[in-house]
Amino acid sequence: VMGEYEPKIEVHFPDSVPAAKESAVKLECFALGNPVPEISWRRTSGVPFPSKVKMKNSNAVLEIPNFQQEDAGTYECIAENRRGKNAARGRVSYHAKPQWLQTITDTAQSIEENLFWECKANGKPKPSYSWLKNGEQMMAEGRVQIENGALSITALNLSDSGMYQCVAENKHGSVYSSAQLMVLASAPSFSKSPLKALLKARSGSEVTLECKPQASPPAISLWKKGNEILQRTERIALFPNGTLKIANVTKRDAASYTCTAKNRFGTASTTGRLLITEPTRITMRPTNMEIIVGESIVLPCQIACDPALDVSFSWAINGQLIDFQRDRDHFERVGGSISGDLMIRNIQLNHGGKYVCVIDTDVESLSTSAILVVKGPPGPPDKVAVEEITDSTAQLSWTPGRDNGSPITGYIIQARTPFTVGWQAVDTVPEVVNGNMLTATVVGLNAWVEYEFRVVARNIVGLGEPSPASAKTRTEDAIPDTAPTDVGGGGGTKSELVITWEFCVSLPAFVRGTAEW
Repeated sequence: VMGEYEPKIEVHFPDSVPAAKESAVKLECFALGNPVPEISWRRTSGVPFPSKVKMKNSNAVLEIPNFQQEDAGTYECIAENRRGKNAARGRVSYHAKPQWLQTITDTAQSIEENLFWECKANGKPKPSYSWLKNGEQMMAEGRVQIENGALSITALNLSDSGMYQCVAENKHGSVYSSAQLMVLASAPSFSKSPLKALLKARSGSEVTLECKPQASPPAISLWKKGNEILQRTERIALFPNGTLKIANVTKRDAASYTCTAKNRFGTASTTGRLLITEPTRITMRPTNMEIIVGESIVLPCQIACDPALDVSFSWAINGQLIDFQRDRDHFERVGGSISGDLMIRNIQLNHGGKYVCVIDTDVESLSTSAILVVKGPPGPPDKVAVEEITDSTAQLSWTPGRDNGSPITGYIIQARTPFTVGWQAVDTVPEVVNGNMLTATVVGLNAWVEYEFRVVARNIVGLGEPSPASAKTRTEDAIPDTAPTDVGGGGGTKSELVITWEFCVSLPAFVRGTAEW
């Protein structure tokens, strides 16, 4: 057709497009042709474009915001009409300046120790590393070794102290990580970690004495018992870090112990006395008990112990420590220094459970426990319902409440009407409702009266709280079962006769009737 020709791409993006991390990349592709060509884009890898990629100007412009490494690759612009098509390609490459993955931190090390520092960074292209000390380039020689981002210095001396920097760089930039190295040189000192002046230990236990002086370089330690240098035995262990352990100690191990620490700058020592005590024994323990609500008891907890020991007692109920100040209305610890008896006054249902007496001394911790069962009247039944009702009976059902430590032995049914004062016990079938029953029939009710019912449970402790009242329910109507009495009359005008009577109904009230003729 005259004037038509295939697309010709006149303007397109370069063959190679460098793109920085998180930058916005714009690729342009303009084509001439008749008819006007349609522009489309694709990645030669076949990977689809993410949702962030936008097309503008009739697809002539491709925008990639927040460019990331996964966006790198070869992009192709295709211009097409019915006379043919043409394409242009270009590679978008990713680059980023270094970013730290691992940095160095300030360090204090003893003289003659070894230093190892390592820094790591990522970037595109991969960064190279160098090290500076006090602003000057470091070279690998002798005690100093540098490999990639790692710096090691063996046998530190005082001249190695200073400010160090690790540098990671590529053609797009560089980053620095700085840290101070302090090389310490000092005589041993126990000012921060002396031995306890008095250490108590139970006979038969294991004792650990730690010798931890501050010293640069680290000090060599020596232990003495009195004036005697300690040697390793089956019971005595001496560790390279200066720790002394004595297994299965006896009274013969009681003495003064001295740790002496020495390095090339000086000597220091620390002394503590070891006291061996006899094991603590519980002489009186609490026992499992059953008790009625409102009573008071004492749970014993008494010991025999070495007089050199400091002793403390504590009590817990169901895993919770008893606060004697907050709960002083019910709980009180009684007894002397070797007695931790617990008095419980006016016991309530929530005081039932497991009681634990804990005895803590300087050298050990002991405990003893007992279960306390608190019995009380039953809890209130629930869900009282009228299943069926006639003119004189009502079929009731309910669910049991808590037995509170003692089985429910029976139930009492109570009712009230608008004509009664308060709740009244009613007759039932069966006459005695035992604790296993959850239904009963109330008998002897009045016809056409609105009733409410409730249930009270009992056990050997006593009567419990009543249940919530049932919904109000009216009995069915019925024919009167008695005739009117005291029928009489008289009076009235010449055109009327007054007749009176009395009718007694089975309610705690009388109804008087009057008829006029």
